Amino acid sequence: MRLLPAGNFRTLGGDRFLDAAPTAARKGRTVDWLLDQIHDSGALPVYFGDDDEDKEAFAVIRRRGGLPIGVGRRFAFESALEHLPPPEAARVWLRSFLEDAE
Repeated sequence: MRLLPAGNFRTLGGDRFLDAAPTAARKGRTVDWLLDQIHDSGALPVYFGDDDEDKEAFAVIRRRGGLPIGVGRRFAFESALEHLPPPEAARVWLRSFLEDAE
């Protein structure tokens, strides 16, 4: 039994994950589209990513004046402006960022 129509979807496998997405879907294009929906010129886009598939989104976030943050040590995040070791560090960073914004 075939679950996904051939050619319409792509699969991406990793260490402990399997993504299925439409063939045309790309994180960078999606982030661009989402940011186009925000009409607050003071908004700061922040993007957390933990694998090579996030590089395109990091580039879009940087181009749009945001803050791309790499999480984890498994990948080289050349385009990330900050690096956080484990996922817990991302939660701590977010809490601190939100407290500073108040």
